[in-house]
Order: sequence, then C-alpha cells, then structure tokens
Amino acid sequence: MNSSVNSNINAHMNNKPLVVGVIVPPDDHYRPVLYSDISATAQFNNINKDIYQGVKNSKNLNEKKTPLSVKIILGIGAILAGIPLAKKLLRR
Repeated sequence: MNSSVNSNINAHMNNKPLVVGVIVPPDDHYRPVLYSDISATAQFNNINKDIYQGVKNSKNLNEKKTPLSVKIILGIGAILAGIPLAKKLLRR
C-alpha cells in the first residue's frame, strides 16, 4: 500500500479551488427603492385618490339588480296564489 497523499487512490478527493465573488441578483428580482417622506406621502395620496375614485365609480356597477325574468316569475306566482284567495272573497 502506498502511503503518499497524492496517490491514485486519493485522486478523487482533490477539491477544486473555491470561487469567491459578489452575488448579483437577476434583473427580474424585486429591488427595494427608498423614498423620502415627502415623496412617499405624495405617492400614497395619489394611490389613495385613485383607489377612492375607482371605488366611487364602481358602486353603480356592483349594485345587484333583480333580473326581469325573476320579477316575471314572482309576478305570475303572486297572481296564481291570489286567484284562490280572490275566489274565496268573492263567494262570501
């Protein structure tokens, strides 16, 4: 047995040199941006104004209206339910 450290038996144990450097993230990663208090407040107010106007304009769209078909079906049902009651009242 060979006692040399660099023998063929230990050849697979040789490590490659380490690569050391600065990690640079890809362009599609989020990069935080710092704002001053004045510009952050102004941007917040603009966004808040846009959201408020959007909600104000969409109120009419979100109102649930009863479809005409449902109104017709309920009307016919009320008439059909009222016929026996009208007959009873007219017999007296």
